[in-house]
Amino acid sequence: MNALISYMLNSVEISIFQQIPFENIGWLQKSLDKSGLRINLQSPKQQVSTIKNISQQAGIILMGGPMSANDNLPFLHAQLDVLVLALRLEIPILGICLGAQLLAKAAGSSVYRNYSSEIGFFDTTLTQAAFQDPVLAKLNNCEQFFHWHSDTFDLPSEATRLAFSKRTQNQAFRIGKTAYGLQFHPEVTPAMISDWGLQKDNCSDVADIDLPFDPHTNAGRLEEVAALIFDSWIKLALNKQTQCE
Repeated sequence: MNALISYMLNSVEISIFQQIPFENIGWLQKSLDKSGLRINLQSPKQQVSTIKNISQQAGIILMGGPMSANDNLPFLHAQLDVLVLALRLEIPILGICLGAQLLAKAAGSSVYRNYSSEIGFFDTTLTQAAFQDPVLAKLNNCEQFFHWHSDTFDLPSEATRLAFSKRTQNQAFRIGKTAYGLQFHPEVTPAMISDWGLQKDNCSDVADIDLPFDPHTNAGRLEEVAALIFDSWIKLALNKQTQCE
């Protein structure tokens, strides 16, 4: 990477909304490091300020968390405001788990309790539309992802459904060309999975697990798929940034 390109990338910022410390960016870190982008990692207390410079962001990433998208929390309200504006400005968005639910809600859909929690490793099937999608096209027809959620959402009216599982009809969707919601967790490392089971905030969820699971299940493929998804979305965000300049 020459000095000019490096300088240009470091002047481009992607904001990441981390809802809670233990749900960190995991495998996403590798893709971000390769990109050379400047990262604005925000904790809940900082997130209101992002609204002021949303138009300068190359992209918005929202991570998961044990809270509900319907909870009356100031930082979640701030994120919804950010998402509504980002959708209007067509700024690239990547929402993971809670982030996907917030994106669906910002687009006018309902978020509600699923009939069954989905915690552990489960098969996720791509729709036909996913095979032409710039972010998911390189994945297999069926991939085993890690899941940890009790809520689900209706597909936004303007969205394209990209994946589903046996328990959750809306596992991935795209709004427009660059806004993505992923209900599953492509970012999780084995260490994160082990840690989540020990967290006090997740105690009630752990009681719903059908069977104990090995955090190293499918770890090699999960790391490969994480790179495919995150590298492709970052490329999409950078291409969008170039078009806007």
